[in-house]
Amino acid sequence: MTDRVISGNKNGISAARIEQIKEIYDIQLPRDQFATRELLELMARHSSALNREISVLIARNGNVENVSIGHFDRVSMPEINKKRSTDRLCGVRCIHTHPKGSGMLSNVDLGTLKEMRMDSMAAVAVRDGQPGEMYAAYLTGDDDPEFSVIGPVSPGQAGEPALMNAVYE
Repeated sequence: MTDRVISGNKNGISAARIEQIKEIYDIQLPRDQFATRELLELMARHSSALNREISVLIARNGNVENVSIGHFDRVSMPEINKKRSTDRLCGVRCIHTHPKGSGMLSNVDLGTLKEMRMDSMAAVAVRDGQPGEMYAAYLTGDDDPEFSVIGPVSPGQAGEPALMNAVYE
């Protein structure tokens, strides 16, 4: 079982709020779903209340591996030790929030996807404490990985198997 540690920028956040954010670790995603509405709503609620980005790393088996809190415009990624070689993906996808912003992926998001060789990188817009549109990118190619972007995807569509199929085909 994964340690229920919240990493990142916890300055000024109450212990009670940290405990509430740890509830994200209790969510087990079905293997055929990229994200669930429950996960996106929980992330959006906390992201909006804190006005900070929140990132969640999810393993291919649906387990939440890491929850991090960032700043209003960025969140740092923890070390991922799952990568087996430079040719393989690390086996983890990242979903993070953009409080009061667009769900569009930034150049930093896409650079992190490539550098860490993540399975996928997704950003979710947060408006009035609710999840908005989501965009997800995944790597394609071999030597010089390029990426494909899917979106906008509504919170209700994030659990459709077609999204997981696109990322992992």
